[in-house]
Amino acid sequence: MTRERVRSPIHLHRKAIELTLRHPWTIARGTSAVRHNVLTRIEHGGFEGYGEAAPNARYAEDAGTVLKALDELAPLLGDDPARHEAIIDRLAAALPDSGAARASIDIALHDWIGRQRGLPLYRLFGADPSRAPLTSMSIGIDTIATMQDRARQAVEFKILKTKRGPGNDRETLEGIRDVTDIP
Repeated sequence: MTRERVRSPIHLHRKAIELTLRHPWTIARGTSAVRHNVLTRIEHGGFEGYGEAAPNARYAEDAGTVLKALDELAPLLGDDPARHEAIIDRLAAALPDSGAARASIDIALHDWIGRQRGLPLYRLFGADPSRAPLTSMSIGIDTIATMQDRARQAVEFKILKTKRGPGNDRETLEGIRDVTDIP
């Protein structure tokens, strides 16, 4: 008599969180002081993997739509997190417009695989941290004085990205140049 191995399903946990931003974030489409994201955690075989969804209203997503999508996607995860590509394909076919929810599961699956193999994600991806692209700091639209202050606070960054708004681009950039020479 042959014994078949019974596999347990991947368990998905999710939780909405509220993130209060250090500074209000202003871009051309509006201002926000709080972000509503969703944390995901998968469990399987004694290992966990963590992910996060950062929904964007621009894509008709919010924390509520992400939680609903995760509820619909959870039964499709299967029983083997290492089959990442097959899982992601199934999820995309089932809910093609749920990008943030699928991204959080994708991240959690990668994290699970790395933890299960005892590897940090950069090693799992074959990346060399010494060759990683530089990280930028984004400064949202605000008064020139406030943007200057934020540029002064960004000394550990090698690149600044500035959001510019209604009509005073030259003055804004000149104001930032007055306090930093970071590209």
